[in-house]
Amino acid sequence: MYQQLGRLDELKYKFITIILLKFLNLGLNMNRNFSFIFTL
Repeated sequence: MYQQLGRLDELKYKFITIILLKFLNLGLNMNRNFSFIFTL
């Protein structure tokens, strides 16, 4: 029972970290695009 819960928590944290990384990546890409627009 406890092992299952631990595994679920692990999956949840992995999912959250993946989402955060994707958001960070999007933010970095947007910053790059904005700087590109400003340099034109």
